Amino acid sequence: MPEDPLAAFLRVYPLDDARVVASVAPWTIARVAASAVRAAVDIALTGAAPITVCVEPRVAGATHLAATGALHLSYYADAGVDHAAAAAVVRRLAAALATFEGGGPKFLPVLHGGGALVELRINRACNERCRFCNTPEDSPTILPDAAAVLAQIAAAARAGCRELLLTGRETTLDPRLPEYLRAARDAGIATRRVQTNGTTLHHRPLRDRLVDAGMNAAEVSLHTLDPDTFEALIGSRGLLEHTRAGLDALAETPGVRVHLVVVLTALNAAEVPALVDAVAARWPGFRSMTLSPVAPVGDGATALELLMPYDQLAPHLAAAIRRATAHGIEAIIPARCGLPPCALPPDVRDHHAAIRDGRGGPIEPGKHKPAGCARCALDRVCGGAWSAYLARFGDAALVPISPR
Repeated sequence: MPEDPLAAFLRVYPLDDARVVASVAPWTIARVAASAVRAAVDIALTGAAPITVCVEPRVAGATHLAATGALHLSYYADAGVDHAAAAAVVRRLAAALATFEGGGPKFLPVLHGGGALVELRINRACNERCRFCNTPEDSPTILPDAAAVLAQIAAAARAGCRELLLTGRETTLDPRLPEYLRAARDAGIATRRVQTNGTTLHHRPLRDRLVDAGMNAAEVSLHTLDPDTFEALIGSRGLLEHTRAGLDALAETPGVRVHLVVVLTALNAAEVPALVDAVAARWPGFRSMTLSPVAPVGDGATALELLMPYDQLAPHLAAAIRRATAHGIEAIIPARCGLPPCALPPDVRDHHAAIRDGRGGPIEPGKHKPAGCARCALDRVCGGAWSAYLARFGDAALVPISPR
């Protein structure tokens, strides 16, 4: 049986070694876990204010706070952290970890979520202008060049990746996308999933190139079927017909599993239950979707009017989940973007990924928990609420759930 990925990391980088312990002082290491959001290890440090150090595979051309021969290190911080001191401790930790790399691996043996999914952001071009895009054109999370993408694919395959998600802006506009798919297929990665807005996939030569190169799954954004809402939220209304045509083409493409992604905002949330019905009627072969409340990150950080109070959003979200279930469609609320699970009605709460996968929501900047959350039965798995949401609407919709 293969060695547990986190155990393999700790075998190469012993965090209980005196040099490592001394490097993080006055912080202390409180917890080590596989990241819930990327190919990384999260090292939680406690001190005057906590920080979480994110340890990732080193990629050529990418800039991070600190690096070793094989790793990149950065950090997430809670409010009140002295950032100069936090940066210094991350650099000291990197120097300590570097001393163990003589015979160590040249890639990080821990995958996204501690499992077998790796997500890579590959390009900056896009033909839409979604007001809530979480990956703006200048996003530092986009890999710098093709060499970096191919290096990450190879590292993921060596670490046992079974599913690769290629995302970014509009991935099908990247002329090297077929090359990345072939690299993943040839490396033995079983599922090669492309995230897209679908607008180009009605073009058969492109679709055939992607399928021939190894695309066997597609994750397609579909936020509305109303032209007016589309124009207000996404881009030129003419692109909506291209998305429909792209989905029609995918529905007729053998061997490609389709997953839909719907972002709920103040402009379209009321439409989403009917959108689920329309999907079931037009594309009955599509059997899964993500229902994601808008997050105030990326471009969404400057479009806070798209946020909704949780007590107004939750009924639309719950109705959409119930209709999806009735149609045999699996609907999931993502842990990262999703509203806290306590805001959902009990009958749909287990559709929240933080509850379903048991790992909980990721630690990241921009979120926090009101004091009352410490009394909630879901505190262990809940990633908290966006700080921008709490500043705008307060915490009245967050009601701690009593332990059974």
